[in-house]
Amino acid sequence: MHFDSEGNRARLAVFLANMETAVGIVHDSEARLGETVAVFGLGVVGLLVTGLLKRKTGVRRVLGVDPIASRRKIAEEQMGAHATFPSPSSQEDARDLLLES
Repeated sequence: MHFDSEGNRARLAVFLANMETAVGIVHDSEARLGETVAVFGLGVVGLLVTGLLKRKTGVRRVLGVDPIASRRKIAEEQMGAHATFPSPSSQEDARDLLLES
C-alpha cells in the first residue's frame, strides 16, 4: 500500500481494527467460488466485508442490505456490490428478496 504522506498513513490506520474484523468475518464465512453472498448491515465493517468478498473470494454476486440509502450507494459504487436493498421487515421478506435477486 502506498502512502503519500504521514497524514494519509494516520487516516488509513484508523481503519485497521475494522479491516481485521472484516477479514475475520470473510474468512469465517467460508464463502466459495460461484456463490451469492448477502451482507446485512453496510456500516464500516459491512462495507469492508462487501469489498473483500467482491475482490478476494471469487463469489459470483455480493448483495448488500441496509436501511440507509447512502450506505447502499457506497456499497454499489465503491465496494463492488452487485445490488443493494433496504432492510426487509421480516425474515420471510429477507428470504424472498434474496431468492428473487
